[in-house]
Amino acid sequence: MTVLKYLDLSSAHLPENERSALLAGDLLDNDWPRVINHAYGWWVNVPSDAEVYDFADQAPALAQIIDHARCLDCTWVNIDSDAAPIDALTVYE
Repeated sequence: MTVLKYLDLSSAHLPENERSALLAGDLLDNDWPRVINHAYGWWVNVPSDAEVYDFADQAPALAQIIDHARCLDCTWVNIDSDAAPIDALTVYE
């Protein structure tokens, strides 16, 4: 059995342009990171290694969120409009 850890944080950590791109599915040209839309935000898969993100220029806030989650040893991030913001990341709202 595998138990995974995830980071739950506010969608306020994404600027409007990155939220819009995630909603439209326009942000990522490849399958990494995996992004799954849900009613209140997104689940984002966190790579297990320190690979360079092709999308970091387009979505620096998302790249920062993924790096923070990796530092916390999380395998997923739940970016949720109902979640509380955290002090470690920039808030855009």
